[in-house]
Amino acid sequence: AYLEMARAAVEHGALKGKRTGIRLKNIVWAQPIVVGTQPVQIHIGLFPEENGEISYEIYSEDETVDAQQVVHNQGIALPCRFPETPTLDIHAIQKTCTRNIISPEVLKTRTAGHDWIHHWIEEVYVGEEQVLAKICLPSYVSGAEGQFILHPDIVDSALQASAGSTIDTGGNKPCLPFSLQELEIFDKCASNMWALIRFNNGSKAGERQEKLDIDLYDEHGAACVRMKGFTGKR
Repeated sequence: AYLEMARAAVEHGALKGKRTGIRLKNIVWAQPIVVGTQPVQIHIGLFPEENGEISYEIYSEDETVDAQQVVHNQGIALPCRFPETPTLDIHAIQKTCTRNIISPEVLKTRTAGHDWIHHWIEEVYVGEEQVLAKICLPSYVSGAEGQFILHPDIVDSALQASAGSTIDTGGNKPCLPFSLQELEIFDKCASNMWALIRFNNGSKAGERQEKLDIDLYDEHGAACVRMKGFTGKR
């Protein structure tokens, strides 16, 4: 959700709705927002730099007398030209991910008691150092998809799909985001997407700290979002 909040703030705040691309980089999840029975007010600060980049901070203010700011997420946004949209042969990738194929029924059975894993993941294809997952939002969720470019449920499901490679070995702890090197947006997320997750820089599935590259494609194989260097902790 932080990623979409930052993107929207830059588009409507700093860029004032100008038709241009936005790249996010050097993103850090600092401290979670905790919401109890009462709403929590969140702020986004944008800080234009001389080199054209825009630093941002998503923060809240504590209820003490000093009202100190608590930063939850921060990073840098860079206005850019819309990049040429890459494409992926989904069926070709499926053929290479034959180490394990997890159906929706099997996924639900193996992740019983772990609703965060299944989420909206319909199919998981596991290959060598990569996972291909099909993500489908139900109608009561996808009805609001027009409000988002980076739909939080789609992005979160893509991150959690990395657990598909370790379900058989019990390595099914949730992957919590820590940092992200770069995010590139080609198009908005749809209700049905494919996520291609690859492990890089020696990272392996099931490790306490994983470094991932995550690409999101529509049903026709057109890239919508690319995330490079996504570091998560289990």
